[in-house]
Amino acid sequence: MASVVKVPSLFREEAAIGRLMLLEPDPSSRFKLTIWFDYTRKLVNAIREGDLVAIPNFGADDRFSLCEIFQVVPTHFAMATDVKGYPGFLMDAAKSASQDWTLQEEKSYEDTTKIVCEAIPMNLEFVDKPGLVALHNIPVLPEGSVPMPGKEVRLVSSELTERIINYGIPKEKSVFEIGTLLRDEKVPVRIDLEDFVKTHFGVFGYTGVGKSNLISTVISKVLDDTRDVVNVCLFDLMGEYLGLLIDLMISSKIESKIVCLGVETLPGPALAYVSEARKPPETTQASTSASLDSVLASPSKAKTPNPGPIAQPKPDLDSAARSLLDTALLPKRLKSRTEEFLPHIKQLVQLQKLRVLYEPYKQTLRSFIERNKQSVYGRIGEPKRIALDAFLGRKLQALMDQELTSSLATTVISTLGGDQGDFGPQLSVLIERLKDVVHQPQVDVRREYGITLTDIVRSLNSPKNRSLFIVISHDPNKIREFSRELISESFEQRRRTGQITPLSLFVFDEADEFIPANIQGSSYADSTEAVEMLARRGRKFGLGVGIATQRVTYLNTSIMAQPHTYFVSKLPRETDRERVSEAFAIGNDILIQTFKFHKGNWLIMSHDALGVEGVPIPIKSHNAEDRINSFLNNEKPS
Repeated sequence: MASVVKVPSLFREEAAIGRLMLLEPDPSSRFKLTIWFDYTRKLVNAIREGDLVAIPNFGADDRFSLCEIFQVVPTHFAMATDVKGYPGFLMDAAKSASQDWTLQEEKSYEDTTKIVCEAIPMNLEFVDKPGLVALHNIPVLPEGSVPMPGKEVRLVSSELTERIINYGIPKEKSVFEIGTLLRDEKVPVRIDLEDFVKTHFGVFGYTGVGKSNLISTVISKVLDDTRDVVNVCLFDLMGEYLGLLIDLMISSKIESKIVCLGVETLPGPALAYVSEARKPPETTQASTSASLDSVLASPSKAKTPNPGPIAQPKPDLDSAARSLLDTALLPKRLKSRTEEFLPHIKQLVQLQKLRVLYEPYKQTLRSFIERNKQSVYGRIGEPKRIALDAFLGRKLQALMDQELTSSLATTVISTLGGDQGDFGPQLSVLIERLKDVVHQPQVDVRREYGITLTDIVRSLNSPKNRSLFIVISHDPNKIREFSRELISESFEQRRRTGQITPLSLFVFDEADEFIPANIQGSSYADSTEAVEMLARRGRKFGLGVGIATQRVTYLNTSIMAQPHTYFVSKLPRETDRERVSEAFAIGNDILIQTFKFHKGNWLIMSHDALGVEGVPIPIKSHNAEDRINSFLNNEKPS
């Protein structure tokens, strides 16, 4: 018996044939198309935003332009276009129209009812050659002509849609699946990992649309790649990612750390657990402070000159883990499983993945000023910088080489509180830093729970192991300043050595707090300068940046224009939509479709990382909460 050759399915809803009624120029998408389908109740529920359609073009009889529908509106042309006419007439027309909607279930017989669709070109076409037995044999090419107005329009099948959506991604490259088409969950949407990281990305959506969920999914997908080493550093201003990334934090396959900037960042029991009481001094003579690396490399801890407070009883591991869990921000869907996180957080502490950024507790006033010079001096010119050096030298000459204790910091604050000359703004910053010293708990973190800037940079630039760092702080200024130090050091190390691998990604949640349009304060200038440098020059050295915010209007405009991949969900404020529209050259009428999105629905656009270039695609992203639920169900702490 002869085998039956199965012809590939190019179209779905075979009986549904629309017509291209209007083709007009559009500055953001080349053309905007208006398509009519005869109305039936069945068909209006089958056509969705995100559907692809095929339209014969002027190139040849067998060539079909591919377009994407972004708006679907059932329209009754016998109804008034507004409600300003005579009420009785308007009511009768509406009543008659309602019957036309319900009676045309599977067959259309009223010329006055149409399904009006708006679409944009995908800049691709396919050739429908006879005799093809596999979809991958169908030629897909850059569009060589434009669709013919008046021609029939067909809905593209799921099988061909998948090929089109992922058309431009080479098979030999590392890719990850971010989700599926919103209208068709049988069609996966894949992203080129290298281009995604190196050309930067942005996540923009209002509260409740799932930004943190998406960031967690992106990080998980990026770190899941087995062919390429990718490192990630997430700046978590709100402290909400411990629950959403707990599976990665305790993974043996990833070098992961939670980096706390300052001991005050940790809750009391956790801080007490990773610390040890200060010992009485062995000498009363002041000595120079040891370097960061030499202290951590030494098998014994450096001696501290002051006994500090009396040591408190050391809490057990359960209390430390409980305090971390109690202060964690878990997603609503995961709060019912709060207690199931406890053993995993306990394991995280046991594995020494909770770290405090090491800062020498024994430092002179002079070394403290040097370490904070960038933030204190800001962007003042060289003459004023020299004058400020001289001013501090005169004011603090007798104190400069003394150990900076809490009492000395109080004295310096009092000394600088008088006549400040022309240096008020700079000295105010220095005084705020000194206040931190006054109130800083006098504890020493155990060496195994400490980490240095050098350690983090070395890991982010290492091609040996995948790494994940979540940076948290009780002080927003500290996390902004640290982002500058970390990015600058990572970039400079690669620039000096010509290193371009591995890929390293720096992710900023609540990005408007790091790269604001209006800079107020030196720490904002620090983070803005670092991110701008990374966005403009990082690609050459394998360094990428991701930004997420609900207030696009507040972002630095020059940085906003740098990402090549955008995820956009609901943005109720028109100013935010306008900013996205300008940055990505996408029409506001296309963004309006996001108003109907549910949590986890996104409009994704990319110039490099997707299979289709510069075309917005509505997707349903994979759910990070489902991933964490699965982890809690299946993984038992070792």
